[in-house]
Amino acid sequence: MPGWRSAENLVKCQAMDGREPVSRSHHLMGVSPATAYGVVTDFPAYPRLFPEIKAARVLSRTPAPGDGALAAGEIVRVEFKAQVVLAVRYVLDLVCRAQPALAPSVDWSFVEGEIVTDSQGSWRFTPERDGTLMSYRASLNVRAPLPGFVLRKVTDGLVAASLPAMFSAIERESRQRQGAAAGPSTG
Repeated sequence: MPGWRSAENLVKCQAMDGREPVSRSHHLMGVSPATAYGVVTDFPAYPRLFPEIKAARVLSRTPAPGDGALAAGEIVRVEFKAQVVLAVRYVLDLVCRAQPALAPSVDWSFVEGEIVTDSQGSWRFTPERDGTLMSYRASLNVRAPLPGFVLRKVTDGLVAASLPAMFSAIERESRQRQGAAAGPSTG
């Protein structure tokens, strides 16, 4: 029958590529760049902080040499398992630079994954007014045997839609850690 498409052909293995990276910033009043950086680089804490992340396992840590303007840092390879519409697994290399003289930063690149086929991004923690400007930029490509609208939901769930909750979780944890570091008040 002309124009007939089987259900098998309707749901193809589609890829969500070429989408614009998501960029967002959030000001953390009264939180130091070092504290916010410490939360973002505490990868084992991710399942507690972010509900969609079910597991985060550090696979390796290697020195990242400095070059001119960039301070030395550490490359941390982390395996993430997340659940947003469907289960995904991916491994990132995250270049973490605490850089006390400059704004701390994290830059990542994709290593491997299931469902997630690429991810690039960064965090910047810039001193601003009486706190920290936390800037996030990420792109994510997903490939799965799902219709395009479902893939957009997965991609948006992993990157854009979860950002307000992610920023709130980082802010809450940063305040707890900063308060704990200050110790009990005397008076």
